[in-house]
This record gives sequence, structure tokens and C-alpha cells, in this order.
Amino acid sequence: MVWLAEAHVLTPQTMPPQPSKIPVRGSSYRLFGKGWYNHKKSLQRIDLDIAAKEKKLVSPFATASGASGQATRPTSEAKRQRAEPQPTNPWRIVQRGAAASEPPTPRPLHVVVTPMQISNTTGDLCVTVPQILDTPDPPFQLPTDAYVGGTKIHRAKAVRVEMPLEAILDEFAILDRDAKEMQQSFDKICETTKAHSKLDLPKYIAHGEADWIQFELENNPIEFGRQLHELARSQPALLHSFILIRMLNRWMRATWGASTPFFQLHQNVFGHKFSLEHLHADFHTVSSAANLDDITLTCEDDEILLLAQDMEAVVALGEVVLASSAPLYYTSDAAISITTAQPTFGLPARRGQRSLATTTMTRILLSSPLSTTIQSTLKTLLQTAAKTVNEARQRDQPTDSPMEDDNPSDVFMAWTRDLQTMSLLDEHGQLEAYEHEQVALHPKDRSLHVVNITEAWPGDEATSCG
Repeated sequence: MVWLAEAHVLTPQTMPPQPSKIPVRGSSYRLFGKGWYNHKKSLQRIDLDIAAKEKKLVSPFATASGASGQATRPTSEAKRQRAEPQPTNPWRIVQRGAAASEPPTPRPLHVVVTPMQISNTTGDLCVTVPQILDTPDPPFQLPTDAYVGGTKIHRAKAVRVEMPLEAILDEFAILDRDAKEMQQSFDKICETTKAHSKLDLPKYIAHGEADWIQFELENNPIEFGRQLHELARSQPALLHSFILIRMLNRWMRATWGASTPFFQLHQNVFGHKFSLEHLHADFHTVSSAANLDDITLTCEDDEILLLAQDMEAVVALGEVVLASSAPLYYTSDAAISITTAQPTFGLPARRGQRSLATTTMTRILLSSPLSTTIQSTLKTLLQTAAKTVNEARQRDQPTDSPMEDDNPSDVFMAWTRDLQTMSLLDEHGQLEAYEHEQVALHPKDRSLHVVNITEAWPGDEATSCG
């Protein structure tokens, strides 16, 4: 017996090269797949579902409980719904109201992760890769309820998650493979990157392409690092603008997620298109209305002060240094988590995987095996930029001329000192109170304020405009 309703769902993949003919109640019908009808031929079209209904034939897709006997469309004809991509790792989203319980300490992992530097044969390019080593006394089995917390980016915003330890170990296995591949072919990677990369960092900065900057940072980290150091040597003013753009983008993403491009968020917040000409004035608009607590420490009758915005600048540039000099670390939440001995918290990114929240970057900068390398590179960048500015000023004007109030050289050197101040404050435990704080733009008055990065929930509405 032939079910007429079935003919309605034949697809081009299942159709024969020539249309088939089937006899139905004494008549012969040509059978075409849906969408195959040749409009140039004057053939009579027939809807077999309607024909089946008229002849009171029951479709196999009809529901058993249906009293009318009408044929229903098969599931393949249902309206196509947008499917949210499933995460690579089986992390579980923590719903609102769940207790922020702490994972077991120490975590019963089977491996340790240590940084190792590799360089090309010429010695002009080097990166830090994670080295995955087995622990001498691994546990016999993993607790089924043990997990590592943090955030993941879900539907363009950060949500709190719990990652099972077994999934973390699987990620380490992939990370170990990638690190070994990079060690074996680093020379080839450097040559290929230099030959094929189309990254033009000065152009991206001039046009305020914050989203593409994040994309290139994740996908072309070696070339990105090379051009970043070149900025410090030849175009320090652009390096300064680059840091401001990174800060603005981080603050906007912390508030509005990754649904809207940076240029549109900028237009919504400031009322005009992005331009380098207005960048400093725009930045001053939000920074002057900041509602942030600065950090102070009294040490031997001296008061040490760290402005919250200056710490944000150090963190923003430090993240770029981490991503370009240790790319495998940067893209791995598991590697960062075990390196900092804390959950990894991220910020949404429009054209990238994610940025790192201030609390996570602070731990990497100050108390991780990567701290020495990242701090050294960061200081070199800032000091090189300051030196370039001073040399240019000496060529253009006498050395005894009065300094401008907004001298970029002073700004770069101040950020260098701020990095040292952060280390001192951390030694005295003054940064613990800011452990879960993230600077963001207030959605109403556009001022800077602090949000709790651990209170990222999937039920919160992330608006797409500033």
C-alpha cells in the first residue's frame, strides 16, 4: 500500500534522476520532490496530502490521539528553529539562585601545568607554551561531583558555569597536543604567519576596529605581538590610543555583551561615530563620571595610591601581552584556571572567543608562573614607547621647554609604576577586596561603575544598545 502523504516529503537527495510514476486509484501521477516542479511544462500539480485527505486515507504521521483524522506534517516539515551551538566541553550552566559552593581544595587533578618558552631559529620571535606533566602521586579516581567554576560565553554574554574535572583533563590532553605541535613547527608557523597575515594594526586602531583587533589577537597572535612592539618603537601615540580602545571595549562588553558591534555601541554611548580625533575626549567623558573606589595603602607613614582606571589600563595591555606571547594559555580556560589556582572569568567578545575579566588578568599578572614574563614584556613596551616619545620631543623642541599636561611619555611611565604599585598592594593583601569586581559602563548614565563578575546569570537580559 502506498501512503500518499509520504510523497510530500521526498527530498532532492532521495529523488531519482527522472521523476517516478505511481498509480493511484486508476490514475498515473508523476512524482516530484518538493521544489522540483518544472514550471516550463504545463503539468498539473497535485498536493498529495490534500488528495489523501479527500480520499480519507490516514497518514502515518497523524497523531494517535487525533479525533479528526487529519494528517499532520511530519517533523521534517516543521518550522526550522535556530539551534544554539552546543559547547565543546560538557560544562553546566549555573542557574540563578544556586549556591556558589567552592570546588574541592586541593583539586584532585592528575597533571601540573608549567610554562616553557620556545623561539625560532633566528631568536627574534618567542612564545610561552604550557607544558603538561603528570603528577607523581595522582588520585586513583576523580570525584564525580568535583568541578571547576568560572564563566563561559553563552548567547553573547558571560554566564556562570561548572566544569567537571574529567572535562578539564580532556582539555589538558588537547592542550598538550597543541603545545607539542607548536614546538615542532614553530619556525614554519612564524614564516607562514609573516607571509600570509593581512593584519594592519595601525589601520585597525585608526578606524576603531575593536572587534577585529580581538579577532586578530586570537588568530594571529605572533604577528600581532610583532606589530604591537613596532607601535611602541615607531608610533607610541597609536599605542596609547590602542590601550584606550581596549579599555572602552572591555567596559562596554561587560555591560552589553557581544551582540552589537563596537562601532554601534560607541555611536550609542557617545552620540557620534568613532574617530581618533575624538577618542581622548570620549574617554574623558566616561572616566570623569567614574564611580570607582581607588586603592590605598599606608606603609611607613607613606600613602600609596592606585587609581582604579590606571589598574584597568595595565590589565588591558597586560591581556594583549598574554595573548600575543602565550597564545595557548590565553585561549585555554583550563590552563589559566590551574595557573592562577582560581576560576577563569571572561568577558564577551564580538569576533573572538572571549576577553579575560580584570580579576583573572590581575592574578595572571601578579601571582602566576607567567607573571615574570608578562610583567617584563609589559614594562618593555611601556618604557620603549616613553623613550620614543621623549626622543621625538627632543628633536622637535629644546629640552628645557615646558612639558605638555598630556605628555604620552608621562602616561606610559605612570602605567609602569602602576604595575609595580599593583604588586606592592597585592603583597599586602589590598587587592583581595576587588577579587570579583569588574569595571563596566552603567547602562543608564554611561558612568563607570563596578559589577560582581561572579553574578553572571543566563536569565539576565543583555540589551544590544548603549
